[in-house]
Amino acid sequence: MPSLGFSRPSLGYGRMIRLVPAFFLLIAAASWGGVSSSATAASPDASRDFVQQLGEQTIEILSNENFTEEDRLIHYRALLREGFAVDTIGRFALGRYWRAATPALREEYLFLFQEFVLDIYSKRLDGFSGKSFVVTASQSIDETDTMVSTEINGDDGPPIRVGYRVREIGDKLFVVDVLVEGISLIVIQRSEFASIINRDGLEGLIEKLRQYTKSN
Repeated sequence: MPSLGFSRPSLGYGRMIRLVPAFFLLIAAASWGGVSSSATAASPDASRDFVQQLGEQTIEILSNENFTEEDRLIHYRALLREGFAVDTIGRFALGRYWRAATPALREEYLFLFQEFVLDIYSKRLDGFSGKSFVVTASQSIDETDTMVSTEINGDDGPPIRVGYRVREIGDKLFVVDVLVEGISLIVIQRSEFASIINRDGLEGLIEKLRQYTKSN
């Protein structure tokens, strides 16, 4: 995974990175507080169909041999914007430091966070063609969210279990959380962001994101 100087978790993380699209990994989260007032319950059936469609779109992009790298990047960006609550995810990743940031810094952070995610997504999706996934279950887990369980199938080894937490925001479904084999990777990302902020300050994290965006 592209790095801002973060440490890497263990527990088979490398195998997950090889088999699962990295954008799906990046946005994992174990718990969410401060539910938006505009969020409403996502039905299990609608959530299942939504995740199935996202997966099929991803596989389709990867399998299209006529796409150039630029073509894929354009399609990934569209998928990112359409299917994932990136701003919500970005705020969660920043944690309590979001409240301390000025409006201008928040705006820049969210832009840089999206670019960071997009770069990881596009690079890790490279070579994923030929893999597939299956939706195995979909059930409501609280008053706003539904968990859609899937299995990601690679070239070798057993399937990887991936759960997508889906929320309806403003009459539209979004993925707000992904758990890979029960491991929350956005919590790890949030911890690493916090480590950088504790060492270099919030501006230090923003600067690292700026540098990463410029160099990638």
